[in-house]
Amino acid sequence: MLITLLLAWFGPMLAQHDPRTPSYIVWNPRTATFVKPPFAPLLVPGFPLGTDTLGRDLLSRLLWALRPTLTVVFFAATLRLCLGLLVGLAAGWSSRRWAQIFDSVIAVALTVPVLLVALFTVAALGIQWGVWAFILGLTLTAWADVARVIGEQTRIVRGQPYIEAARALGASSRELILRHVLPQVLGLIWMLLAFEISGALLVTAGLGFLGYYVNAIWVPLGDWSAMRTSGQPELGQMLASGSEVVLQQPWELLVAATMITSIVLAFHLLGEGLRQWSGSTAQRQTRATVERARRQVGRHLPPAAHLPAPLRRPGFSTAAVALLLLIALVGGAVALWRAQRTQPQQIAVTVPGGHQWASAHHDAQGTVWTPVPGPAEADLLWTVRDESGFAGGPAVAHDGTIFIAAPGGTLYAFDHDGNETWRQSLPDRPVGSPALAADGSIYLLSRNGTLMAAAPDGTMRWLAPAVERDNALAGPVVDAQNFIYIGLNNHLRSFTAEGTLRWEQKIPTYSYVQPQIRLDNSAQHLFFEDTIGRTVDGKAQFAETREPLDKYIVGVDGRPYLLTASAIYATAITADGVTFTPYIRWDTLELGTGFRIPLDAGLLPDGRAWIFFAGPYEVGKFLWLETTGAVTAVVNVPWVQGSSQLVGLDSQSTVYLCGLRQLASNNRFTECRAYRDGQSRALWTTELPGTTAPVGGAVVAGRLYVATADGTLAAIGAE
Repeated sequence: MLITLLLAWFGPMLAQHDPRTPSYIVWNPRTATFVKPPFAPLLVPGFPLGTDTLGRDLLSRLLWALRPTLTVVFFAATLRLCLGLLVGLAAGWSSRRWAQIFDSVIAVALTVPVLLVALFTVAALGIQWGVWAFILGLTLTAWADVARVIGEQTRIVRGQPYIEAARALGASSRELILRHVLPQVLGLIWMLLAFEISGALLVTAGLGFLGYYVNAIWVPLGDWSAMRTSGQPELGQMLASGSEVVLQQPWELLVAATMITSIVLAFHLLGEGLRQWSGSTAQRQTRATVERARRQVGRHLPPAAHLPAPLRRPGFSTAAVALLLLIALVGGAVALWRAQRTQPQQIAVTVPGGHQWASAHHDAQGTVWTPVPGPAEADLLWTVRDESGFAGGPAVAHDGTIFIAAPGGTLYAFDHDGNETWRQSLPDRPVGSPALAADGSIYLLSRNGTLMAAAPDGTMRWLAPAVERDNALAGPVVDAQNFIYIGLNNHLRSFTAEGTLRWEQKIPTYSYVQPQIRLDNSAQHLFFEDTIGRTVDGKAQFAETREPLDKYIVGVDGRPYLLTASAIYATAITADGVTFTPYIRWDTLELGTGFRIPLDAGLLPDGRAWIFFAGPYEVGKFLWLETTGAVTAVVNVPWVQGSSQLVGLDSQSTVYLCGLRQLASNNRFTECRAYRDGQSRALWTTELPGTTAPVGGAVVAGRLYVATADGTLAAIGAE
């Protein structure tokens, strides 16, 4: 048992491999050949217990699995013991009527199997409550065994002659319980705790075998299917995955089952030893207590006298046990809280000029997060049309004026009610969304790389023609100093507010997705996919990344992070180079994302992350993740491949997604949905005019603006 506790504490430090990282092929020096998983135990060096089907080291997974499992089990067992102790004392000490009520409650709780209650509780609350659903399920009725034992022991003690003698001497019920009952009952506490730990572990293993395990939830993918997602490995999870392939590779089930059996057996033996020891000790304590009470009765006391101080004070053992139980409860709660807690982020991202939505991704950092609540309802307030379509989403100024460009060469300005304020013909065909500077200037980029600037009233200020034809990838970005940054197919360029070229840097060609320039909050570095550049001269600092498609993002704290297919790394840029620190990691195999590369990701102010998958040939998927890697919800949108558009997230952690829906009758329409954090069911859904995919949008206070490729700009909100 002691070895198990030490492994639970130090196990993650002893693991040689990442428990969630698969090994697709390994060189075996013993046979001088490459081998593919699964590896049997002792077959491949470095994998003493073998691997699972996906090539994940079982020894590392076992070492990582002990801590979360035992933390939940210990906390649930202690909570069950405390509840059972309180109810048992109340049942054994109460009068006949209340004793019958307590006994009936205990009897009802004993009739319901703990596994059935836990299964129902976890299935009903798991997606919202996470690990606390396990705590509730393991505790809801399981306290009854302890309550029955404590209640019977309390009745035995209550009927002893020395209790009547102490009562005759003037002892109150509180004094009798603390001084006489608890010392007789506390001898059973550690025995009961050992049995409760083994029982809770058995129920946890049973839940895992049925597919419900700690750090995991069930996420609906449709009407008839579901998917399990997880954070760190856990014993129940290993038991479930091993049972699925027991005929092909029995070692995975054998490893998990052996560990669970060993722990259960160890605590059963401990409980039995404590039972025998407590029985003999209780007999000695009873005899000593009877003799002490007899001597007390023999003394002459005045009628109104109270008990002596030693008799009134609770015993040292009572206080010690209560303190240890309190430490176990508080320590377990803190451990669970620390395991699931998020890391709050300082909201450092601001928009110069106080604009409501300054560029395609809201701000120069590209967070697509706004500090105001979006629309809670989905009424279609108004629409405007341009037959040539819209080049991108709108930008919204601080006064609510909406700016949007049409590829036909027109820049529009609309007020809050959708009335056209002005329109301006552009000298070139724009692409992407406009960008707003702090002074209200409007910047647009043409398809061939020409940068255009307009005043807030639509008057054209200047034009910066492209030196050589180079296709634009997205709209411009403006920082707090009114420096403009644009990304082209082969170059990065920066301009002053007067249209003077500051610098130009040649970059590799990007064609998988449309990249977006991002700036950190200090405006000292810019990030373009996997490239880091200095904003002062554009000099690139190519940080070595794991995969060519990894990209840099910026959180709401204004700091850079590296986004990979399975993790987010905090990135520190110094004069000596770039360092990466793991921030959030998730299991792509459990999520079913495989080799899919996230299109975008970000961090919420409370430290949690969101991930958005929406490549040109795949259906959109949106995830909310805790800092532990546990997924709180998965959103799978039913839209045409390549049409999913992430519009933005608001201060209430609501995400707004739009896409092109196609029914079986070949009827197409544009649709938008809002999803609240932690929920896979849409908060609202609305259909928009138009039959093409959305090209962008903006989230402002109580409003959602969405533009489509066929020329519809719609405002969604509450009437």
